[in-house]
Amino acid sequence: MESPLISFKEAEHLIERNNVQSWKKQVVEQVKSRILNKDYPCIFTKSAYDHDHIMINFINDPFSEDDLNRSFVAINEFITLINNTRNKQSASMKTLLLCIDCNEMGADDEPKAVWHLLNGFLRLDSSAWPMDVPTDPENEEWAYSLLGKRAFITALTPSHKKRHSRNIGSHMVLLFQLRDGIEHVAPYNAKGDNIRELIRQRIEAYDDVPLAPDMTTHGDGGNKDWTQYWLGDSMESHTGKCPLHDKYGE
Repeated sequence: MESPLISFKEAEHLIERNNVQSWKKQVVEQVKSRILNKDYPCIFTKSAYDHDHIMINFINDPFSEDDLNRSFVAINEFITLINNTRNKQSASMKTLLLCIDCNEMGADDEPKAVWHLLNGFLRLDSSAWPMDVPTDPENEEWAYSLLGKRAFITALTPSHKKRHSRNIGSHMVLLFQLRDGIEHVAPYNAKGDNIRELIRQRIEAYDDVPLAPDMTTHGDGGNKDWTQYWLGDSMESHTGKCPLHDKYGE
């Protein structure tokens, strides 16, 4: 089976040869245009692009079991790639973009697709939950974990009209990063705090609404990682139970 994981540069080469569906061409071109813009909030994206650290998986239908399985294989390959990268800085910069065709989706379908995929990956994962990660998503130390690795998810969708930092173009993108890499780049010390503050300042300058109240720092009191995966345009905090199924029970 052809690998479902390709590098961003490989995707660009496929576009040059007109060897991809039109929506895939559109999402790659739009993502590149956004992340290379000098005002884009994440200061690390241009370096990640320049050094070919960005990987892509295309999802035609996020509610399809076949696409779910292919995406889980892509995540597995992505984590293996990181594990095999000896340079810690290079490993920390690797990012996976799960790119989803939105041509047949409405705004109400977008959050449903996010939670459907994240729950589906948990269902397919047979590995043990990391021993040092709480299983309760209300715990400030909890992190979404797959294949024994903590991850952080950022949902970027066309329906975000004011929170531009959460809109990457006409299609939806789930940005998948390992927490180990995030914490290597921005550790929990003065240096990391300065990086987080700089990025949040850039987000506020980029967006038409203030920083979302759910944007907190992992491990801090009151933090809930899952509430940050999907941020709407409003200033309301997430309420209710985490949409992720409790795989491991109480």
